[in-house]
Amino acid sequence: MKAFSALATTLMLGTQLPAQPALKDAFKDDFLIGAALNPGQFTEVNIREADLVKQQFNSTTPENCLKWESVHPALGRYDFTLADQYVDFGVRNHMFIIGHTLVWHNQTPGWVFQDDQGQPLTRDALLARMHEHIATVVGRYHGRIKGWERGWHPARVQVAQNHRG
Repeated sequence: MKAFSALATTLMLGTQLPAQPALKDAFKDDFLIGAALNPGQFTEVNIREADLVKQQFNSTTPENCLKWESVHPALGRYDFTLADQYVDFGVRNHMFIIGHTLVWHNQTPGWVFQDDQGQPLTRDALLARMHEHIATVVGRYHGRIKGWERGWHPARVQVAQNHRG
């Protein structure tokens, strides 16, 4: 309670506390400090949050802008608008950029699993569609996105189960 009172008094009197290193600086020799970013942060529409990210973090992952429904909303059509802005923010701020998510059970449009007649795709057709999607997205950001989380999760489990019989 005394510490809180001292802090409150300090803040009310306008006395500055000793400067503390940013999280990314405090742990620079140990590990990266990351944050999941939303468009308001990486487009810098929300200036306060963007400034906080730039000050404290050295690694980022996006909330949704790299998920299938965002970057590949329709067969033969990609929209990299937000994904490009996410990657550009990380590059500009010298961050370790992580991609999220290439293939996932959520936020994948229904067309991914259907043929042009609306019927379920065959296993081989689905794998080919996934391969094309992954190659396109990863290829676009090669050298800028340094790692991917959930590249095939849990789709790889389902494909493996289907493959076994």
